[in-house]
Amino acid sequence: MLTNSQKLCYTRTEYVQSIIDFAEQAKAGDYIAVATMGFKPKYPLVHKLLVSLASAAERGANVTFIVDAFALTYPDGLAPGPLWYKKSIANPHGKAFKLKYKLLHDLEQNGGKVIVTNQPKRRFSVPVAGRSHIKFAVLGNDVFIGGCNLTDPDEIDAMFLRPRDAKLTKIIKQAITKISDAKLSNVLTALGRSDIVTRLDSKTTLMIDTGVRDQSEIEKRALKIIKHAKNNIYITLQYPPYGALLRTLESAAKHGRALTILSNRPTNFSSINRILTLAHFTTFKLSKVVYNRPTTARFVHAKVLITDSVSMIGSHNFVNAGVRLGTAEIALLSTDPSVAKELKTHIESQL
Repeated sequence: MLTNSQKLCYTRTEYVQSIIDFAEQAKAGDYIAVATMGFKPKYPLVHKLLVSLASAAERGANVTFIVDAFALTYPDGLAPGPLWYKKSIANPHGKAFKLKYKLLHDLEQNGGKVIVTNQPKRRFSVPVAGRSHIKFAVLGNDVFIGGCNLTDPDEIDAMFLRPRDAKLTKIIKQAITKISDAKLSNVLTALGRSDIVTRLDSKTTLMIDTGVRDQSEIEKRALKIIKHAKNNIYITLQYPPYGALLRTLESAAKHGRALTILSNRPTNFSSINRILTLAHFTTFKLSKVVYNRPTTARFVHAKVLITDSVSMIGSHNFVNAGVRLGTAEIALLSTDPSVAKELKTHIESQL
């Protein structure tokens, strides 16, 4: 169990360090599960996390590390991921993938379990299509859900802690078992074609998009929350808003809602994403959305939506690109005003 259970919102560095701390103290039988879309062990803190998980597994802890095939298909530097051009992650090209393979192999050799979700059915498939974008960590009965990948620790991000939540822990464990048993660890095959909505308590709802193309319960709820906001809308975005999200924000601005939008400029991205986001950013800047944007030079990766009465945090970027490609996502929706207040304070503390 985490020692500081009163803290509910975690930066990416705090989140990774919490996993490391738990793993370093874990005993035989303790449960640890971590899910991410990507991981880059070139960052020392991420490298330390994988090493600590392997050590915990060697001591007899029940350790599962879940990473999407995206991390092993999409180029990391100049080299393509091994699953892009072959069926195995063994003997990859490139320094980055050799390190990834070594750490995953060491974890398995020490008794841990590695699940590579949504593995491609054929070589040379599109790396960004059919992905699992789900991020969580289960440390005993403490569950983190949010937007954090295991990459650059300095990015603005957020993970939300549900301490000692036996119901949520059970749901996540059941999902892990189903995904592990599914062919190619496909999330959609494991969880089914209906997105999952589960009430955790009177104020909190868990949502999981299972990865059906052009279907997202999380996106639908987010647009509804914005549409029905009475006064204030606070949203953090990795990508500039466009499409249905931009139209919904325009309508909210037209009806006098106060908007605060924190998102990245195209220059915050690498060359490929810079080109892809430039058109959306230009459309956004030319739109009729009147908003206050906090100034920051740091990359924004947090996925947080807050209105007067509702807040949402998870892995969904609130834009439609991933939905069209079929992306599994996770989110928590809360009607607790104290959660909204803490989420907003958490984001602003990183600006």
